[in-house]
Amino acid sequence: QIPPVRDALHDVQTALERWVEQGTAPSQLVATRFTEPGPNAKTVQLQRPLCLHPAVPRYKGSGDPNAAASFACVQP
Repeated sequence: QIPPVRDALHDVQTALERWVEQGTAPSQLVATRFTEPGPNAKTVQLQRPLCLHPAVPRYKGSGDPNAAASFACVQP
């Protein structure tokens, strides 16, 4: 399933627009890796949360290891 194109959680440009125009800084973003390269990619291989420094994503110990929801941002 393809993440929403204009979703501030998945789209960096949308997140930056909200930050600049509405003053809402992103607290988290989700990075997506597709199985094929290029702008026409449709199959998600895996997703990971991008955490605010110095937090890092850690697997929660259960759930799909390819899904961002299976990770939490924690302090190292």
